[in-house]
Amino acid sequence: MPASLVDYFLGENEADEGSTEDKATLLECTCGCTGCWPLLCNIEVTNNSVIWKSFEQPNRAIDSHVYLDYSKFEGFCFDKEQYLKALQQTVPFNN
Repeated sequence: MPASLVDYFLGENEADEGSTEDKATLLECTCGCTGCWPLLCNIEVTNNSVIWKSFEQPNRAIDSHVYLDYSKFEGFCFDKEQYLKALQQTVPFNN
């Protein structure tokens, strides 16, 4: 379990509900139940950027009858400095 939401959104997390990889949950169902219809992705941090990629919705996996293929979706690339500034505005940094 990450120490904070900052760590979580910097990709320092264990696998979330429904994922076999170290993917973060970006969205969930409006019911409020953790792990309900999550949209997952890998978060990669480089020197200058934060990249959200390898999206997955485990309830629409390849072996389901409602499969959604995200493989051609390249994801999002954020400027690392702007990303960290946005995180600071959302949750307090403990650094």
